[in-house]
Parts: sequence; C-alpha cells; structure tokens
Amino acid sequence: AEHDVDIILLDLSLPDSQDLATIAILRDRAPAVPLVVTADLDDETLAAQIVRAGAQEYLVKGRIGRDGMIRVIRYAIERRRADEALHAVKAYTENLINSSLDMIMTVDTDYRIILFNPAAEQALGYRQVDVVGQSVDIIFPHQTECIYIHRQLETTGAFIGEAMNKRKDGSVFPAYLSASPLRDSCGRIVGFMSISRDISEQKRSEAERERLY
Repeated sequence: AEHDVDIILLDLSLPDSQDLATIAILRDRAPAVPLVVTADLDDETLAAQIVRAGAQEYLVKGRIGRDGMIRVIRYAIERRRADEALHAVKAYTENLINSSLDMIMTVDTDYRIILFNPAAEQALGYRQVDVVGQSVDIIFPHQTECIYIHRQLETTGAFIGEAMNKRKDGSVFPAYLSASPLRDSCGRIVGFMSISRDISEQKRSEAERERLY
C-alpha cells in the first residue's frame, strides 16, 4: 500500500492466507503488478482457479529450484514492463491518429472498415460508429478505381497517388492517398491502413494558374 513493487510473491500455504480471497484482495489493490503464487498442492483445478483469479504463475513448492524461481520472477517483471511499453505506444499512436489533420482509416483483409479517425469523419460526413464493419468501397465513387487500389495493395504492397472520394451526401472530391499493409508479429497481412487528404483547393489553384498562363 505504501510503495511501488515490481512483483508480488504469494505463498498460499502461510497461516494468514485466505486462498483465492487473498488473490482477489491483491488484484484489487495492485491490478497491474505481476502475481506469482506458490502452494504445497499439485492441484490442476486449484491452479486453474488461481490463474483465472489473476495470477501470472502457479508454482508447486518443492518442484522448482532457486534458479527456476529467479527465471519465473524475471520473466514476470519483464512481461509487465513490455506490457507497459506496449500500452504507452498504443496510447501515443491513438492520440496521433485522433489528432491528425489527415484522414486515417484501417480496414481488414476483406476491406471492411475498422478505424475511421475524426478527420475522416469531418471530411466524409460519416461517424466512425456508422461505418465500422462496412466495405471501404462506400467512400469511392468509382468502383473501377477502388478495384485498382485493392489490386495495387495486393500485388505491390502499397498505393500512393490520387483518388476520388465520395462524401455521405454524395458529393465527391479529389484526395491524395497513401496506403500500405498492416502485419501481425509473424509478418502476415491482417489489414491495410490509408492516410489521405483533400486536395480540392490544390486542384483549383492549379487550374487557375493554367487558365492565367
């Protein structure tokens, strides 16, 4: 209660232990701290209950030596630090996506929308809650162009160029689009991410310069 700790090592065999109730108290007071539980019983049912209650490891006393205990403790601490680092990266990424002025979308391998950031909501007129699970085709006015972008992603691994976008009200506008695959830890493609921006004003300026010169 008074100090930050890296890990909790709990012996359920101690006389003041209340078995699963003790684990529940610890999880309530220190939910993010790794918990390693030891006991005298080699009981698979008890072990399963302990893990479900929130322990990272269940060790039978007498079955693991000093070196083994050190490895378990080190692994639990390192896993916690890795989880914290991953959480920090995720929070930073979410903030970056949500605060971006560019339209950012992610889709699965069937091109169903997973993420639709605020800039995309504002530019296209849809709310994320309305488009998640729908085909990304709804934002492209020309199916041939949409099919071409899909084919480029699947054959070359990327698409960079201009594409027409369609708003919810049916109006269209030109956008500059960059899209690439999203991969899992094994390198398998699990979806695609696109970053795009409205270039209507740029196109109008270019047309005006051509008209004048």
